[in-house]
Amino acid sequence: MDARTLQRGIQGGARLSFVAQRRRRLRTWGGAALALLAVGCSSGGTPGAGFDADSGVTVHVHNEVGEPVQLRYVYAGAVPTTLGQVAANGRETFTFRYLQGFDLRLTADFVERRTSSSNPIMDLRPGDVLDLTINQRKELELAQARTR
Repeated sequence: MDARTLQRGIQGGARLSFVAQRRRRLRTWGGAALALLAVGCSSGGTPGAGFDADSGVTVHVHNEVGEPVQLRYVYAGAVPTTLGQVAANGRETFTFRYLQGFDLRLTADFVERRTSSSNPIMDLRPGDVLDLTINQRKELELAQARTR
């Protein structure tokens, strides 16, 4: 092997096999995707950060169950977004961005028993406040939405 062929192989010329070329592309695109993900998640991880509270929906949660609950919201066909955890027999308040025109569902995942319960919500407007109670039967009871 002469020096010119060796140099081309080191620089990634046409001598790389198909598999090696795919690996190089995958590393390049994977690195770019990770960089975009890091930039997108740099808001501190707060769901719905960077929006006006008047354009969001506030949920007051009362957990009557003796175990912690992870609260999430999901729009029809979308990936669930975690609002946060509510301690056993605890209360928390969350605010999140509301997208009009999409079906919204609140989901409570019981951390210790790995079960969940959910409740569809309809007829909301930005600025509404919801009172959500997770009762002893692990059902989600939603009080009438009211506008701030």
